[in-house]
This record gives sequence, C-alpha cells and structure tokens, in this order.
Amino acid sequence: MKKLFSQKRFQIISLMLIIIFLLIVNNHTIYAANPSVESNLGPGDEVFDDLFLQGSEVFVAGHVHGMLFVIGEKIVLQPGAQIDNDIYLLGKSITIEANAKIAGNLFVAGQNVVIRTPVNRNLVVAAATLELSPQTDIGRNLFFGGFHLNQLKVSTIKDNLYAACYQISINGTVEKNLRVSAIAVQLYGDVKGNAEIAIDASGDDEGIRIWLPYMQQLNIPELLPPGLAVGDQARINGQLVYTSAKSLEENLRNLPLQGVVENIAAPESTQVNADGKVIRKNPFVLRLFRMIRQLVGFLLFAVISWKFGKRYISEASQIAISKPINSIGVGFLSTLVIYLGALVAFILICMIAILLGVFTLNQLSSFIFLIGIAVIIVSLALFGILAMYVSKFVIAYWVGGIVLNKIKFSGKNKEAWSLIAGINLYIILSAIPVIGWIMGVLVSLIGIGSIWYTLQKHDEAGILPDFE
Repeated sequence: MKKLFSQKRFQIISLMLIIIFLLIVNNHTIYAANPSVESNLGPGDEVFDDLFLQGSEVFVAGHVHGMLFVIGEKIVLQPGAQIDNDIYLLGKSITIEANAKIAGNLFVAGQNVVIRTPVNRNLVVAAATLELSPQTDIGRNLFFGGFHLNQLKVSTIKDNLYAACYQISINGTVEKNLRVSAIAVQLYGDVKGNAEIAIDASGDDEGIRIWLPYMQQLNIPELLPPGLAVGDQARINGQLVYTSAKSLEENLRNLPLQGVVENIAAPESTQVNADGKVIRKNPFVLRLFRMIRQLVGFLLFAVISWKFGKRYISEASQIAISKPINSIGVGFLSTLVIYLGALVAFILICMIAILLGVFTLNQLSSFIFLIGIAVIIVSLALFGILAMYVSKFVIAYWVGGIVLNKIKFSGKNKEAWSLIAGINLYIILSAIPVIGWIMGVLVSLIGIGSIWYTLQKHDEAGILPDFE
C-alpha cells in the first residue's frame, strides 16, 4: 500500500511539474510587447496584441490575435470568440462555450471548469471539477489535476490523457494512451492505445464522505464507487496496465485486445517466494531494520554537525532547557515562515517568468524560473535536514549527557558520546506508536527554536528577526 501511495504522490508531482513547464516554456508567437488590459471583450472587438482581462465577471466574445490572460471569479468565453494563440485562465467558475475558437493551448486553473468547444492544441487544467461536453475535441493532450473529471460521450482527445484525481469518468474517446492515478475510475468509452491506471481499490470512501458536505460549496458531484468499473461498451485496443491493492478481474467485463497487466501492491509485511506462497515478515524485525536505517542517517548528520557546529549544539541545548516553551513557539513560527515563504517565492517566480515571457524575453524567463526553483528546492532540502535530523541533536545532546552522568561515564570525548547516547535513546523512544510521533514533533520544534535563538545570538549583522 505504501508503494502505491508513493507512486500516486510521484504522479501528482509529475503532473504539476508538467503544467508549470508548459506554462513557462511552451509559449508560441507573441504579437506585441505592449499588451493591453481590459475587463471584457465584446462581440466584434478585435485585438492585435496580447490581452489581459480582469474583473469579477469577465466575458470574451471578440477576436484576439495574441495571447489571452484572464483573471476573474466568473469567466466565460462566449460563442464567436476567437483566440489565435495560447489562453491562460484563472478563476472560480470557468466556461468555454460552444463555437468559441481556440487555436493554441488552453491553460486553466479554477474551481469548476466546463469545456464545450474544440481546443486545437493541449488542454491543461488544475481544478476541483472538469467537464468535457460532447462538442469538445482536444487536438493534442489533456493534463488534469483535481478532484473530479467527467468526459461525456462523443468527446475526443486526439493524443493522450494524463490525470491525477479522486475520481474520473471516461465516456468519450482517447485516441492514444490513458494514464490515470485515482481512487475511482469509470471507463465506459474507447481507448485506442494502452490504459495505465493506478488505483486504490482496497479502502472504502468513508473518510472522504465525512468531508463531502463541506465540499459541496465547491460543486463536487456525487462520489463514484471506489475501484475500477469497465462498462459493456468500453473498448481498449492496447493493454490495460493497472496497479491496485487487490485484483480487479471481476470488474473487467470486456478484456482489452492485448490483455491485462496486473500489478498488485503487496503489503510491506508480506513477501511472495518463488513458489508463489505468501511469506509474512516479522513486524519486530521490520521495525528493527527501520531503526537501524534511522540510526545510520542520524549518525551521518551527527558527525557533520559535530565537526562544524559543536559549539552551537551545546549552546542550543542550554537554550532549549532554559526556554522550552519559547523554543517551541519560535520553532513553529520558523517552520511556518519557511514553508509559506517558499510558497510565496514560488508564486512570485512564476509571475515574473510569465510576465517576461509576455514581453518576448523567453530565455530570461526560463533562466529566472529554473534558478528560482532550484534555490527554493535547495532551501527546503536544507531546512528539511535541519528539522528531521539536526534539530533532534539539541535535546539528544542534553539527555545523553544526563544518562552518561548517571552511569558515571569517564571516558574521552564525553560530549560526543553524550550526543550518540541521546540519539540512540531518541530512536528507541520514537519507535513507540503515536507517542513517538508526538515526541518527535515536540523535539523538532524545540530544536529548531533553540537553534534560531543560538544563531540570533551570533547574528552581528542583525539579519534574523527577534520573536520576543
């Protein structure tokens, strides 16, 4: 099961990266370096530049020769609208009416999205719900990340469909391959290539049903039954490759022409031998090996931290003991600032990159985007190491010192042995269910806060803020 969910997370992250990459890199011809900004575009209006529209309700019915950018609560591309380049829409309710002409790619981020017209190139959507009407014909690929996708009959996707969502219903045609990661999948249409589906069919949907009343304001439809359902009229010309926690053969009424490839995600505590028999692993042995792996990681970072920051660990330990409540508060605020700051920085980098792309500075746009994302990733990775490992050393050093004093340890390098003893004690206690997790969170927050106080103490330039 853990392997299945890891695969889902990987697919969702990959889908989001594809969306961002297309937003930044896949810009086509830009007609003007001075885009105009309006609130609506009426019938008969024609714009030869790129066009920005913003308002609570935005209606587009004219002709735009460049790219179209729209931000609004309600966005409607009305019949007769013609956009010769790419379209970027950000809103709550977004509708593309029939007979609107879209010559480029369509990028949409919103709550509820309805497409009722052909899209000449790619369709990229991040939304709670997406509905493709019978008039919809996607010229290339469809990328979707959200909760619910419904492709109605007659609707066609010329290339591939990539989706990561809770539930999806395919009633139309996918000319090439279908690649989906979801909880509930209904396949009633045609897939001309392979259908690759990663699905969790072992669990029930009671958890999501608890939150469903609160999600009604997002116009979430009724939940589909968990698992894979293949209709009588469904057709897969290639292979069906599915990953699930259990076999779904009973749901396959019509076998694909090229057969089924079944990937069953076995529980971590079981293993299948060469004879096909299931061997159950000892949970105690599994936990022991997990603790050994943790110990190796902690000792590796402990050696590095001790070599370059021995004095700081000792000082941070004293601060943690003298001001534990303050350290928890500062640790929580520091964590909040880091992750919110990374999110804000990511949004700003995307906005700057898009604006530079609008003004025909595509190379500079790509450079700033890649450098900015690299800096954010490195910063989050370093903070992750600090939170997962280094922050634990603060309390471990203090507790280890107490243990060595109790046993009257008199060997050399007592301070280093104090840290090692504290790390071993922490790993043992963290293996306790629930209690170990709570202890780990508290130790991390205290450690981060005390490290912040220590760095602030040595901050001669006054860069770090004072939370007190």
